[in-house]
Amino acid sequence: MLIGEDPASAVYVRNKVKRAEQSGLRSIEHYLPADATQKELDGLIDDLNNDHLVHGVLVQLPLPTHLSGKSSNRGNIASKRRRWFSP
Repeated sequence: MLIGEDPASAVYVRNKVKRAEQSGLRSIEHYLPADATQKELDGLIDDLNNDHLVHGVLVQLPLPTHLSGKSSNRGNIASKRRRWFSP
């Protein structure tokens, strides 16, 4: 998941997707604009958490300054493997 258009983060996400595919893993990319709301981010995380086909969630950091990675939903991915990455 990439929120915004940080160039280093975009490269990192692209390489993660490529490595996942090379390893035979299914990768679904989600891109939100830099002006996405906290509600939109939390909603996407909730959707992924409730999707039985999703086994892990990667959120690329840094988040735009108006978004919180400490949202209550961040801790709600209890049944999923989750990572918050910085370039």
